[in-house]
Amino acid sequence: MNLFCYFFWLWKGAYTVISSLLGTLLLKLWGVQLRTIVKCVGLPRIERSCRGRIILGRRVCLRSARCSNIAGVFQPVSLGTLNDGCIELDDYCGISGSTLVASKKIHIGKNVLIGVGCRIFDCDFHPTDPVARFRGESGKSAPVFLQDGVWLGAGVTVLKGVTIGSNTVVSAGSVVVRSLPANVIAAGNPAKEICKLNQQRGK
Repeated sequence: MNLFCYFFWLWKGAYTVISSLLGTLLLKLWGVQLRTIVKCVGLPRIERSCRGRIILGRRVCLRSARCSNIAGVFQPVSLGTLNDGCIELDDYCGISGSTLVASKKIHIGKNVLIGVGCRIFDCDFHPTDPVARFRGESGKSAPVFLQDGVWLGAGVTVLKGVTIGSNTVVSAGSVVVRSLPANVIAAGNPAKEICKLNQQRGK
């Protein structure tokens, strides 16, 4: 093995251990509910509202450092709640440099992969009506659900009220504004079903 490669992976392993300990401590300081230590490669950004909840399951991995994913991580994993919003990540989830903001609820099922630069928002933040916006009123919100085994490619945006069915793959750069069924590959803006997963396996 190349000596430089050996020291790089040795350094990265030590960095992951240290940032996992510090990241878990940071999550606890923010009142995040944890079932076990969280694997953090770099420190996540947390902004939990006083009435909000963030819940992380077992074997969750948060990749926030540039070295954590060769696909290119340019921001930390950011988890934020507004009002009494709730973010829940079930067991064995992996997130790379993405942002989740919940005003009501974002639920991420087991074995979900969220690629670099994704955005998941369950709210509009601001109303479309200009008068209401100038008054500082909040926009519409509706829960978001990613069921078990979903994979979001890099740069996917998921907006309010969406449910993505189990094992569905959403292609890079897609914008999901309507719910998607289970076991499909989806792509586009707005994202729509391209084919069934069993059809893809047959190729």
